[in-house]
Amino acid sequence: MSSFKLSEASIKRLSDLLAVAGLSGLDRVVINQTSIRGIDDKKSVLLIQPNDGSIDLGGASMSLGRLGTLASMVSLIRGRDEKVIIEANLNADETEVVSLKIIGSGAKAEFRCAAAVTGDSIPRALNSVPVWEFPIMSEVVGQVIAAASALGADRVGVMYKAGEVSFECQYSNTDSIVTSVTSDIRWLPEDDTPQSSFYHILPCKSFFPLLKAVASANDVANINVGSAGVVTLMVKGFQMYVLPVRGQ
Repeated sequence: MSSFKLSEASIKRLSDLLAVAGLSGLDRVVINQTSIRGIDDKKSVLLIQPNDGSIDLGGASMSLGRLGTLASMVSLIRGRDEKVIIEANLNADETEVVSLKIIGSGAKAEFRCAAAVTGDSIPRALNSVPVWEFPIMSEVVGQVIAAASALGADRVGVMYKAGEVSFECQYSNTDSIVTSVTSDIRWLPEDDTPQSSFYHILPCKSFFPLLKAVASANDVANINVGSAGVVTLMVKGFQMYVLPVRGQ
């Protein structure tokens, strides 16, 4: 079985990916020469973007499950020595990474990759084009998350009406807290008439950790919303899609 060492840049990028997976609940990821794709078990959040070479697998593909376990193993080894080496072991025809060996000072671990068919369950593209863009300040993000926590809400409504963007946290269709977010909203298509309003319901568990991470890093989070309610956020350089709750 042949193997190769990941570059320091690839290890850093993979670590960032594991961090984003931990925030969003991604539990399956496929990395190949052209793309990086991921999904959670409830199909509420997606990662789909080109691989610009920042995770270089030498032309091979890698399918990962149990991302929390992999993140814990990397963290444990790194805790002993800031410098971590990751070796990728290939299959017989050198097209798939079958396992990762994580090596530090006085400790090492081996992680078995998922079967290649894992990638078949992850969409290769998403039919959603952003039509709205608006900012939300970090302190407002905190207010919205606190409102959801106070009500025990697991879903949040993102709405636009009369020139104002608001988030509505609701419990059992009776109690609700509406937080004004911004009036600074921009319609993106140049050759179309802006929608007069929208209302989309998102899962708090997937959406809030990503939103908080972006706002905390930049003091403000820029949110893109598609016509069907798909929300796009750029988190640690990864393009994350939070899918709206259907049938509600």
